[in-house]
Amino acid sequence: VLARDHGFPINEELFRAQTKLTLETFSSRRSNLEKGTGIGGKAMTVGFGLWALDLGGSPNDSTTAAMISFLLQNQEKDGHFASNLDRPPLEDSIVTSTVVAAYYMQKYAGAEQKSAVERSVNSARSWLIQAPTRSQEDRNAKLWGLHLLQAGRERVDRARQVVLGSQRPDGGWGQLATLDNDAYATGQTLFV
Repeated sequence: VLARDHGFPINEELFRAQTKLTLETFSSRRSNLEKGTGIGGKAMTVGFGLWALDLGGSPNDSTTAAMISFLLQNQEKDGHFASNLDRPPLEDSIVTSTVVAAYYMQKYAGAEQKSAVERSVNSARSWLIQAPTRSQEDRNAKLWGLHLLQAGRERVDRARQVVLGSQRPDGGWGQLATLDNDAYATGQTLFV
C-alpha cells in the first residue's frame, strides 16, 4: 500500500487476493473468535489480521466484530495483549502485539463495541506507558504505539529519545545489545 501510494506499481490482483484470503481465514474461524479461543498467535495474529484488512480497505462486518470480541476477551488484566508466538524479532514482542491489537480494534469497532473498545484501549495505553522494553522491536513499537494511541507529546518525545539513544556509532540499530546491527532493526527504526 505504501509503495502504491508513492506511485510504484504493485500486483493489484495479488493484493486483492491476499485481502480476500485474510478475510476468509478469519471468517471461517468466526465461532472460535466469538468464544475467544482457538487462534494460534492469539492477539498478535488477530491484530495483524485487522491491520491486513484495513490495508485492503475491508469495512467492519461480522468477521471484524468477532475479531474484536476475541481481542476484548484476551486482553490481560494489566492491559497488554499477549501472543503465544516466540519468533523474534517481530512475533515475540508483547509491546508490538499490544499496539497492533489496540490500534486496529479502535479502527474497526462498531457502535455496539465502541465503549468496551475504548476501555480496552485506555487500559492498553496505560500499560504501554509503563511497558519495559528489552529489544529494538519493543522500543520502536512503544514509540509507534504511544503516538497511535495518543499518549501525549511528552511521552512520545521521551520514547523517541530512547529509540534515538540506542543508535550505534556506525549509524545502525541492532535488535539486542548483544547483536550486531541489522537491516530489519535499522529500517524499522527509521520508519517509526
